[in-house]
Amino acid sequence: MLSEDLVIAYEALDRITDNLGELIDETNDTDKLVYYAQMSGELCSHFNGIAMLLEDHSQDIL
Repeated sequence: MLSEDLVIAYEALDRITDNLGELIDETNDTDKLVYYAQMSGELCSHFNGIAMLLEDHSQDIL
């Protein structure tokens, strides 16, 4: 059950970061770029954390 939930969260964050990347490419507003970049960095941290949990789970560390 945990691994299924982690996969769903991983896929959702993947889509969100892709969409955020498109927003970053489309804007010329410096304030928005800073805000989007900060949000992207935070999402990537969560994304990487979920990836590590999935890896640990697949190796039966959890």
